[in-house]
Amino acid sequence: MAITEESRQDLFQLFETTYGREGALLIMDFLPPVGWADVATKHDLEMQTELLTRDMKSVRQEAASGIGSLRQELERTAEVLGRDIEGAKHELRAEIAQLEVRLLTAFGSFRDEVHAERRAMSRAVILALVVALISMVVSTVGLG
Repeated sequence: MAITEESRQDLFQLFETTYGREGALLIMDFLPPVGWADVATKHDLEMQTELLTRDMKSVRQEAASGIGSLRQELERTAEVLGRDIEGAKHELRAEIAQLEVRLLTAFGSFRDEVHAERRAMSRAVILALVVALISMVVSTVGLG
């Protein structure tokens, strides 16, 4: 016979008439809230503990395995990233060297242009001075 809430109430009323309200409450506290089939035994708890322990061990093993594969993946990624960084460093060094050559060439050209202009200006000044000197000599000889 399954225990229902109605049968529990009937039992409580029977205890209450026999032992009084306090006694009935005390006795009812010792009865399970539902049928005895729903009450766990020590054996049930031990089985559940064993299953839980196995599950936890399995989860730990899976986690350790997952961490190991994750570590390997991270190491591979770090390796690839390291190679990429090395390649980028070599490319950057090559670009810097090319830039240095272009800058040196540009500065050399600029220096040559400045020297050429300075020589041209020096020639113009010397020519102007020679012309002025000749003019002074001619005017001095012509006056004298």
